[in-house]
Amino acid sequence: RVFCDHERYNNNMVRFKNRYIIARALFHDKKPTSEHMLSNQLNLEIESSFGLLGAREMCPSVQVKYYEQKYGSNVVVLRCSRKDCRKVKICLENIERVEGRTCTMRAVAVHGKLGSLKENVLEKIGRFAVNGEDGDEEEEGKEEKRRKVRRKVEKAVEAMTS
Repeated sequence: RVFCDHERYNNNMVRFKNRYIIARALFHDKKPTSEHMLSNQLNLEIESSFGLLGAREMCPSVQVKYYEQKYGSNVVVLRCSRKDCRKVKICLENIERVEGRTCTMRAVAVHGKLGSLKENVLEKIGRFAVNGEDGDEEEEGKEEKRRKVRRKVEKAVEAMTS
């Protein structure tokens, strides 16, 4: 069978392949920000890095799915298309300011499935929340804090992935 151009490129049978990026946002003044402001800043960074055409191709697939700031871990979960994952990570790590405040963003992990994402997010939030506060506690106390934080965050992560 010979394919016409419109048949080849308008095939809607292929599903959208996601990647989930777990990142950590470190604000130097320790004040929380909103999920919306992080998303806006990421879109601005994509536009400045890849131009208007690149932003129009990438931005519809980029979405901040979850931002945890309550327990001090500042874990961000982003969803993007598989083909744009590397570009989104570059733009994420180039962000230096959000709402005029200095911040550092670092990609921690990339996942393709929700199951592995969920486990890793819970582990990262627990670790960052406990280790980020004070490092002088004994290991047993840290483990107990991790379990408490994990139980509290599980419901939020369930809502994010459903």
